[in-house]
Amino acid sequence: MRPLVLDADQAADAGEVVPLGWSYGVGFRARALTSRGDTMLVSGVASTDRELRRLRWVTRPREIRLTGA
Repeated sequence: MRPLVLDADQAADAGEVVPLGWSYGVGFRARALTSRGDTMLVSGVASTDRELRRLRWVTRPREIRLTGA
């Protein structure tokens, strides 16, 4: 896969950081093009401390191939 490139004009590419006391909740989703031209959706959710040293995945990043039906 190629590196992720976020498109600020598309709601499908987004991320959010939510303060949770002394930690943060972090979620993201982004579309990426593979070398074959397929579109993949990559998403995940994690929590981390304020120093960003202790990352704990709630939902590990997943790659899902998008297809038109």
